[in-house]
Amino acid sequence: MPELPEAETVTRQLRPAITGKIISSVWFSKKSANLLLTPRVTLSKELPKRKIVKVGRSGKKILLYLDSKQILVFGLGMTGNLFLRHSRESGNPEGLDARLRGHDGRDDTHIHFILSFNDKTQSLCFEDVRRFGEIRLLPICGEGELRRIFNQGPEPFRLNVQEFLAIIKTSRRPLKSLLLDQTKIAGLGNIYADEALFCAGLHPLKKTNRVDIQEAARLLKAINQTLVSAIKHHGSSIADYRTPWGKKGGFQNFHKAYGRAGKPCRDCGQTIKRIVLSGRSTCYCPKCQVR
Repeated sequence: MPELPEAETVTRQLRPAITGKIISSVWFSKKSANLLLTPRVTLSKELPKRKIVKVGRSGKKILLYLDSKQILVFGLGMTGNLFLRHSRESGNPEGLDARLRGHDGRDDTHIHFILSFNDKTQSLCFEDVRRFGEIRLLPICGEGELRRIFNQGPEPFRLNVQEFLAIIKTSRRPLKSLLLDQTKIAGLGNIYADEALFCAGLHPLKKTNRVDIQEAARLLKAINQTLVSAIKHHGSSIADYRTPWGKKGGFQNFHKAYGRAGKPCRDCGQTIKRIVLSGRSTCYCPKCQVR
């Protein structure tokens, strides 16, 4: 599932490519209804002739700011991707054929939304195999209002240790369960929660009410270092995720915990263990992360 580093990578790569472009038309697949939190008729009416003035991000969501004082929001969900096709690849959106593949090798079957631009050089496509993502149009608003609309907490980059510890102390849950809760802290998912806990030397089952200020400081530092490093490597491509240019991320090559159950720990050699926590696979080193 795309998390903050993947959303930030998409945002950074889209920013120079589409900022200033004017939307000429919008296309929807027959199966796009699951993705649309704003009705198709509204998007079809509001988006054409609008200029993209800024590309931003909030948590795991990608934001296109329009000159109409509106924000087009994309949530990637579990299998969503936003990618660019050059004109020779995009062709006529209405002519997409589920039996064919685009020139870039992507399966057109799972493309559910396309923005075409006046300059006719590129199209912005949204594909989502499982259709758990989202597309919606919002009136422009500040960061606090966006967080309220998305029901998400602050990002870890914006927290000091005291604020972070205060959030942790609101719960008695296992530490990893809290890190996955977007209403508490925005941006972390299964991958980077595992990696940050490993980096901080904290067990995923440690109760949040037992975390002290030193442990909170270690964990907040580990979260931020993990996210920064993942962004540097353009995110983690475990299954579906690709950058807007169709490239895989590279941070999966540096994972120390996530997905490494049964393999030796890269720090101590102990076998990485796997448990299920909050319905999610959780990997940790029993020696580096003593409970």
